[in-house]
Amino acid sequence: MKTDIIPNDRTHIPMALKRRGGRKLIITPDGAVDPTAPARIDDTLIKALGRAWRWQLTIYQFSAMGC
Repeated sequence: MKTDIIPNDRTHIPMALKRRGGRKLIITPDGAVDPTAPARIDDTLIKALGRAWRWQLTIYQFSAMGC
C-alpha cells in the first residue's frame, strides 16, 4: 500500500490570533472570541481600584475635618 503525500498541500483555517491582556485569543471570522477561552480576573486592576478607592476616602475624610 503506497500513500501519495503532497508536500505543498495546505489547508486554510479562517482565524486570527490577537493578544489581549497578555494572552493570545483566537478570533473567528465573524469577530467572536473563541468560546473555550475562560474569562480571567485581572488581579492588578482590582488592587489598583481598591487602593484608589481607599485613597479617595482618606482624602475626603481629611477635607471634611478641615485639614
